Amino acid sequence: MRRKPALLFSLPLLFLLTSCDAGEKTVYLQSETAHQLKEGMSVYASGIEIGYLDKINLQPDLTVVSELKIILDVNISRDAQMASQTISLLGETALELSNGNAADYLREGDTLLLVHPRRMFADSTIRNLFQYIREGLRPESPEPLLRKLDSVEQKLDSLLQRQ
Repeated sequence: MRRKPALLFSLPLLFLLTSCDAGEKTVYLQSETAHQLKEGMSVYASGIEIGYLDKINLQPDLTVVSELKIILDVNISRDAQMASQTISLLGETALELSNGNAADYLREGDTLLLVHPRRMFADSTIRNLFQYIREGLRPESPEPLLRKLDSVEQKLDSLLQRQ
């Protein structure tokens, strides 16, 4: 007899706990690198937060598969693209979803690809630019200017190597 009240109490509690995530959908994001990805970062579509990045996992083939939790009931087309965007002056990043044109939509457990923005300049382009500036500028005393250009070039090289 004592088991019945406990059972009657635990069944609604179990139902309540399992229905809390009823609107949440898990999709995966595959990328070559975890650069600019951070657990807990927001996922936006059309400027509205629709979810967050829950987990980042490194695969045996060294690709990265991240788990996204989509908390709003939105239809995401299969050809949608996801990109990392800087959203503040302090460098805070978020994932931005650009919906595609496919007629069918992502379901629970499906995977999107992360689109990495291309570098604006290749390393060789920057080096060629500095060489052009050096050859084009012929001040009376070029040493201070050349030292400054060398310093700027070294800083740019170190920044590009970090990316």
